[in-house]
Amino acid sequence: MPEVTLSVQPVGVKFYTGDHNAPAGVPLYEGISYCDAVRRATTGEELVVRAESITSCRWSPVVLGLKEAESGFEKRQEPRLEGTHAVLLAPLTAFEARGLESDVVILRDEPGTLRYLSRIVGPNRCAREYADELDKSALGHLWENRSDWKVKLTMGVNRLLAILQKQEWFRKLIAAIFRSEVISDLFDRIISRSMADMSICRNSSVLPRKTGMANISFFCTGGIAWGMNRTQHMTSGWPWPVFNELSEKVTLKW
Repeated sequence: MPEVTLSVQPVGVKFYTGDHNAPAGVPLYEGISYCDAVRRATTGEELVVRAESITSCRWSPVVLGLKEAESGFEKRQEPRLEGTHAVLLAPLTAFEARGLESDVVILRDEPGTLRYLSRIVGPNRCAREYADELDKSALGHLWENRSDWKVKLTMGVNRLLAILQKQEWFRKLIAAIFRSEVISDLFDRIISRSMADMSICRNSSVLPRKTGMANISFFCTGGIAWGMNRTQHMTSGWPWPVFNELSEKVTLKW
């Protein structure tokens, strides 16, 4: 069986709805964004994310279903989950130690690695319905080697953000201004039409959960500025059954 060594540790995602509660004793995340929480889980932390956890990002609480969509901005954020009261983020090893099964596994790596893994499970196990929507998926780009102005813009902006996010003044600025729904709304109207959008929360968590299919995405601006992901990488989400199929066909190491 072929082996693939991942450069970033996988993160498991579990959604809690109804009467099902997250494990007791897991710290509550308090920070700027969901992608920042995923970054921390990558380093080994176990975290519970609730609506009150996220202080800056206006997108992720709505698409994750932690907050009911009320305003026009929030109702535009689709697809989204409903009725989530908590999300558990942790390394896969932590899920195994607790005897839990994640709903989605987030893998981030170089485009060639993720393309290879998607081909192993096959297109019928990937979210093909979104393949041509760059804000939601990079499957069309990866499978057909596309590169249009949206791809170039996304990559160019992400490279700039990777430089700026090293500056403390810039991190404080974006944490402050995106607490405003008005600013978030204006920004969303631009990026949703021209760039990758909600790459970790929607594209790598919600879409795989709702469709039961794997998805690959370019990083959005938050994924770089807040999640501190590498610009040469992409992100992907794998529903647990699809991830199991993948694990039966290739040995994943990290």
